[in-house]
Amino acid sequence: MFEVVTPVDGWLAKAFLPHRPDDTIDLMAATAAPDQEPAAVVAAHKVIAGCDTKLATHRAALEAGADPTLVIQWITESQACRARAEAELRASSKGRGPGCPATRSPGSSA
Repeated sequence: MFEVVTPVDGWLAKAFLPHRPDDTIDLMAATAAPDQEPAAVVAAHKVIAGCDTKLATHRAALEAGADPTLVIQWITESQACRARAEAELRASSKGRGPGCPATRSPGSSA
């Protein structure tokens, strides 16, 4: 145990010297666990998944005989929402969040 403790004590004494806070912080940050996916990216992926679900529902409604004009409106809205979320993914390095609220249900209108 002594063989490990002595070098660690020496390193800690150096690392936390009053004139080295920036070096110590940089070293600690470099060894920290990798960052999780940014919240904006996670949110955009959720919006895209929601849009994909809606698009599948719209197709099923169309195949079941729903009014094509209304279904086309829903599809257009869902595709636009999905495109905005995809754009947010591309822009996520700028720290922006997804720009599309939750998609509407098939029975709602614009």
